[in-house]
Amino acid sequence: MYKPTLYILCGVPGCGKTTWMREKMKENINPIEPKWGYVSRDEVRFSIIKEEDDYFAKEKQVFNEYVNRICNSLKDTYVVNTIADATHLNEISRNKLLNAIHRAMPNLDFDVVMVYFDVPVEVCKFRNAKRSGRARVPDNVIEKMYVSFEFPKCRKDLIRIEIVRD
Repeated sequence: MYKPTLYILCGVPGCGKTTWMREKMKENINPIEPKWGYVSRDEVRFSIIKEEDDYFAKEKQVFNEYVNRICNSLKDTYVVNTIADATHLNEISRNKLLNAIHRAMPNLDFDVVMVYFDVPVEVCKFRNAKRSGRARVPDNVIEKMYVSFEFPKCRKDLIRIEIVRD
């Protein structure tokens, strides 16, 4: 029996979180026993809100479903690692996520790896400019997110912080 690991991606839009995830998912050679599970908060959001809805409409429902999908992946006996893909910009958001998971599954023991994307804001804005529709984030929002980012802090369930530079 293995101990599952939750990889929490931390970075502004355009920093490479989803690209990093795609590389990890290539390790899922055996579809019956995948090594990686993946949950995207944006995918959850866009499955719930309608085109005419505000981006943050139904935020509570989005968060609850995001947590539910992460829990299901962590409980899956065939998945070793689960990726939580969202910006997770500060300790408040990371703690909110982890506390919700622990409340939902108080007896599940899992490790946490924070993956911090250390990418210049200009690179993030350049990549983001290639997006369209709701996936594209205004430059001024990316700049505000970038300056408000908090580097992950140590916690008892954290086994390491990985830094991805580009």
